[in-house]
Amino acid sequence: MDLEVHDDNTTLLVLQLESLNAHEAVRRLPLVIFIGLLSLFGIVGNLHVIIIFMCKYEHRSTYTVFVTCLAFLDLIGCCLNMPFEIVDNVLPFMFYNSAICRIFRFSNTTVSVTSLFLMYVIAFERYKKVCKPLKMQISHARRNALLAFALSITVSWPSAVLNGHRTVILKNNVTGSDCSTNDQFRGTIYPVIHSGLLFITFIISSVTLTIFYIVIGRAIQKSRIQRSAMMKVTKILFLITALLILTYLPHLILVTIVSCSKGFDEKLGPVGSVIYRIAVRLYYVNNVVNPIIYSFCDKRFRKKCAQLYKCSWRGQIVP
Repeated sequence: MDLEVHDDNTTLLVLQLESLNAHEAVRRLPLVIFIGLLSLFGIVGNLHVIIIFMCKYEHRSTYTVFVTCLAFLDLIGCCLNMPFEIVDNVLPFMFYNSAICRIFRFSNTTVSVTSLFLMYVIAFERYKKVCKPLKMQISHARRNALLAFALSITVSWPSAVLNGHRTVILKNNVTGSDCSTNDQFRGTIYPVIHSGLLFITFIISSVTLTIFYIVIGRAIQKSRIQRSAMMKVTKILFLITALLILTYLPHLILVTIVSCSKGFDEKLGPVGSVIYRIAVRLYYVNNVVNPIIYSFCDKRFRKKCAQLYKCSWRGQIVP
């Protein structure tokens, strides 16, 4: 008899948890739609960038290599990280797979930090080319991209350790599970240290990138040789860098606040919760906007896209 009562109580708790999960998933529907649209447009856009820069550009410069690397990173974000994010928000209280959670959070952090470090390498390459044209230039673009990825691992690996299963206490003592800071690290200093490390890395990189582009811009203004071509490439790379900074900054600020203020995200109202969840994931926009920037600022890229569809339509190969 006691066993039957226990089974009935367990069934009731499961039903309550499913109901609460479904209710919260509906509240997060705007975020799910937002990320879903970003993923769709990002996949299409970044595939275009990869195809154009890898197959349609005859000359493989450091610029085309770095742009291709950025597109691959953004494609990973759109194909892997964003779908995981959607699953996480469809199952806000019923995400039990700790291993997948760790992989997902680690991948998220790694893609973002690698993009930041890669933009640093690109800015330094621009600086050398524009301000020190007679001195030794950066070569082996792929090797430098791999170095940026390796450095990002040294900063991102704590995400795979600190995240995992987080117990969530809901109404009527119903217990759920969320993909967030692992229970064993909640309330400890370790998440704060990691958030602080990411924040300091971001600030130092942002300031350095800003200084680089100010110096580069002034040098181009004084130069009379290849001024137009230099300005075009620099403008594109500066826009990419600026959007990376602007979209990642809200995430770092909010994550740091949550790490320092326990239960901050749980005290928000329905509207505030939606705004918070979109703002903390605004960095996903960075995985989508680069193809748009190339479309508006790079006439050659637009021409190659037109040729690509012209080939497909006519079934001919355009040299």
